[in-house]
This record gives sequence, structure tokens and C-alpha cells, in this order.
Amino acid sequence: MSPLNRGSSRADIPCMDPDAADAPVLLAEMLRTSVAPALRELGLRGSGQSYRLTNAGGDHALLGIQKSVASSRSAALLTVNLAYFPGADWDAAHAAGQVAARPTASARWIPSGWQTRIGLLVDEPHDHWLTVRSPADVSVVSAHLLALVRDLALPQLTARLTGATPPPVPVAPAGDRPRVCPWPELCGLRWPPDA
Repeated sequence: MSPLNRGSSRADIPCMDPDAADAPVLLAEMLRTSVAPALRELGLRGSGQSYRLTNAGGDHALLGIQKSVASSRSAALLTVNLAYFPGADWDAAHAAGQVAARPTASARWIPSGWQTRIGLLVDEPHDHWLTVRSPADVSVVSAHLLALVRDLALPQLTARLTGATPPPVPVAPAGDRPRVCPWPELCGLRWPPDA
């Protein structure tokens, strides 16, 4: 009988190195033990991969952590999606059967909403993916992710939630498609900038 069919552990499967780091497990642990508590300290409510800020008007300021389908046992990738939806507009779209009852950061868009990815808020906008491969990556990636959220995401979300003018968003040159960057290997981005 195949090891895959008898409920054995990964260590029993000959093609897998039992001593190799399991990147998705490291990523999940990083999100649970490091990122989630820090996001809550920054004022966000939520757990797992979905967080939100709220106001008395029922508006939705959302932060979602997206894991890549390209992740493997040896490399887990993630990025951050951000969204803001006015509560009354979302409720009307829901009543019309256009959207789900509760929005997410990667939810279907409504015209009065705003959505972006974290990498599009940095100078030299790009599709910014963070990569966890080994235990050594966890603290570096976690710190980088939290700095991006604190310095870029929260100012955008809180401005929209309070009705203030959001900080300007960098614009890529016309016709340029944002490049994909699996940080930290191939991306020149250093955040915070003085790091």
C-alpha cells in the first residue's frame, strides 16, 4: 500500500526529505504567533488571514493576507490585499444580490470601493510577494510585513475610514505592468527605507 493511502506522515514518503523545513507550516505559525498579535496591537480586529478596522458608520477597511497557489513545501509566498468599502454601498449591493453579506479584502469590487495590493503602495509599485523558506526567514519576513502594514497600509485604510484624504499612491509609468517580486531574493525593496 502506498504511504499516501495509509495515513502516514510525510517522513514516510521516500521522495520527501524529513529534515526539510515545511514552508507552509512555518508561514502559518508566523501568521499565528507573530503577525496576528502585532496586527491586533496596531488596532486591527480579526484572525488568520482576514483583518478589519471599523467605524460607527459600518464602513469596511480590510486587510487580507493572501497565500500564493504557487507555494510549495519548500517556499511559501504571501502578499497583502487592502480594501475599503462604504458600509451603506456594500449593504445595497448585497441586497441587490451582487456581493456577499460580509466583504473581504479580495472581495468583488463595488464602484465606491477601493482595493489594492501592498506592493502597489511602495515607490516603484510592483506585485510584492514575501517568501518564507526556512525558520531563518520568519523573523525577517514578519518584520518586513508588519512595517509595510504600519507605514503604508494603515495610513491608507484609516484615512478612508475617517473621511480624510488618503496619502498619495505612487503611480507606475503608463503602460508598465507591475513586476512581480518574491521578496527578499529578487526585489530591491528595503522597508523601512533606512534599513
